[in-house]
Amino acid sequence: MGDPEKPMVEDYKVERTDEGLAAYGLKIWQPNPDGTGVGAYRSYDYFCYRPLIAAFTKEGVKSVLTATPVDEDTTLAWLFGMSDFRQEVTEEEALKWSELIIGQDALAVESQRPELLPLDLQEELHLACDRLAIAYRRWLKELELSYGVA
Repeated sequence: MGDPEKPMVEDYKVERTDEGLAAYGLKIWQPNPDGTGVGAYRSYDYFCYRPLIAAFTKEGVKSVLTATPVDEDTTLAWLFGMSDFRQEVTEEEALKWSELIIGQDALAVESQRPELLPLDLQEELHLACDRLAIAYRRWLKELELSYGVA
């Protein structure tokens, strides 16, 4: 969904909440954000309620993602989404669009290295756009999470 020609992420806000983490106003350029073929910036809000439960919203879309570890190398991801599609979009078209996005996300996740999430922030180079990832790793460290992390 992203575009390597427009990699910049504008500044956004991350805060700790009673439930976990929240990030507001994460703007990302997407070459085809809604299947119309017209590129646009989309603004996302992300919420991490527990280490393996997250939600995000953008214009017309609300989604919840949960992860269920099966073993050290396998995790099942469950995505529940609600979208306000235009009237002329059929259910078949909406499902095809969702499958395309999920397929792209799966490729990105499965190619990430290292596979275990490093909690030591000095092991990787971080930029301002990594603000949410940094807060998430600090939160996991505070929770003393040991599964799936390095």
